[in-house]
Amino acid sequence: MSQFKSIDHGHPFESTSKKNSSEFTIQGFVSDVASENVLREVLDEFHPGKFSLSCLSCSLAAVKLSRGLSPDILIIDVSGEEQPITALVELSNVLEPDVKVLVIGDRQDANFYRQLTRGLGVAEYLYKPLNRSMVSRFFGPFLNEDEYTPEATRGGRVLGFVGARGGVGTTTIAANFAWYLGEIARRHSLVIDGDLYTGALSILMGTKADSGLRTAFETPQRVDELFIERSAQKIGERCDILSSQADMSEIISISRDGPRHLIDVVKKKYNYISIDIPRGFGEISRSMIDLCEQKIIVIDPS
Repeated sequence: MSQFKSIDHGHPFESTSKKNSSEFTIQGFVSDVASENVLREVLDEFHPGKFSLSCLSCSLAAVKLSRGLSPDILIIDVSGEEQPITALVELSNVLEPDVKVLVIGDRQDANFYRQLTRGLGVAEYLYKPLNRSMVSRFFGPFLNEDEYTPEATRGGRVLGFVGARGGVGTTTIAANFAWYLGEIARRHSLVIDGDLYTGALSILMGTKADSGLRTAFETPQRVDELFIERSAQKIGERCDILSSQADMSEIISISRDGPRHLIDVVKKKYNYISIDIPRGFGEISRSMIDLCEQKIIVIDPS
């Protein structure tokens, strides 16, 4: 982490090599006892006896780290720092370039998260208050001694909502679930309106459906992260919607690879992808159901 040098990207905290696993160590510095207790529980589960935790500020942690060997994994708390980015850059100057850095703090905005993970090369960021399940899920993949493969573990989770019949509230549940994940749980969430004709989900969420989803299904070669940025509409700070509203007289012919390619792309950007799957067993519905890791079937309460 010596300005976590990466020749290609200039990320201060980007890992470039791996230490001998026999020397594997984890150090954590937090600013409050509650966070320390949560981290201690999780680290005890992953690496009993191979970690140390202290209640120190980021600046004092930098001083301590400058006097000894760098750990394999560093967990650092930037809560209360007036200039957290500056503090992390200064911290990077005293660490070796192969340190994997996990950051916790008190800021929740998406721009800050992007600055840390994309700008500085921080492995992951979590905001307080911490809980055991949160730390295990998002820090856990990085706490393994084996080499970490982001593509294999960081993809978003895909959930499909389908009604046993019409009128049971499937669209309402899908919409509220996606909104909850983004605005309350503070995870990056995307909701997809699987009905390419009505745009019902867009109406419910207060947005205007366009041709984005239809284009993605018909011409998958056009779909990349930039396409998603332009086609997905904001519902909240961390919740987007992707939809379409075609004329009922049109016949939509989706590409065989369209739905799968779309999901592969959005999984890299969002923590959760919720799909409101239309009833019936048409080509579009079957394609989307097959891509869902979890299926939620909505029925009457009777």
